[in-house]
Amino acid sequence: MIEETNNTKLDIWELTDFVAERIESKKELANFFFLWIGKNINYDSQTLKQIEQGIISLKEFFDSQDEYYVYENRKAVCLGYVDLNKDQNFRHGWNAVKLNNE
Repeated sequence: MIEETNNTKLDIWELTDFVAERIESKKELANFFFLWIGKNINYDSQTLKQIEQGIISLKEFFDSQDEYYVYENRKAVCLGYVDLNKDQNFRHGWNAVKLNNE
């Protein structure tokens, strides 16, 4: 299903609905989105350099890491990856999903 959704023009909510209609298990859903994000979202080293060098403001940086912006532009640094999964129990760069208290 990841290949099927890689180049679609679905918005973030349409993708979520599309996948939720096909996958019932929370574990499988978490795995799908983990793999989908890894395949579709690129690391944004340019924005990281710009914030480190003071070229962009903190507001511009945080705006660029908003989950909708990240989804549409397909690039992020750690914060943007986490924002795509903010309904899960995630932590900074080394993200983890807690399912069934595990």
